[in-house]
Amino acid sequence: MEAATVTELRAARKLQQQAEASAKRAAREARRAENAAIHNAKRPRVPSNGSIGSVEANFSDGDSISSNRSPCLRVCVVGLGWYALRAHLPTLAALEARGCGIPGQRIKVVALVSRSTEAYGAAERRLGHSAICHNSLAAALADPQVWLKISR
Repeated sequence: MEAATVTELRAARKLQQQAEASAKRAAREARRAENAAIHNAKRPRVPSNGSIGSVEANFSDGDSISSNRSPCLRVCVVGLGWYALRAHLPTLAALEARGCGIPGQRIKVVALVSRSTEAYGAAERRLGHSAICHNSLAAALADPQVWLKISR
């Protein structure tokens, strides 16, 4: 009787391990499909003639390239990891404060994307101002506050 119980327990454990492995595979495939859909939907395509297409920049507060006020390019930072917090955001904050080095041009970080809600506070402290916080790239790309759009 004990041999049958041990055999049954081994068979049950094996079935459980197979079910867990199957669930992990399904979750991994779902993540890959989601990432591929986001990547492919928003990625600019290079036409066969080699030209990259057009870049359309809209500016905040009614600014345009022909206006007397300097235009402001509204930027979204995607990913708020270690390097972004210690390199990208301080650099962007400095560029916001003193200008980006191109006469008549300004930048402003208006949106942040991260899956970690704790990172938003640290990022806003690094920037010195608040920004719109998104938890997915798709939401940030759909945000009308992010003004740089690349099209074919």
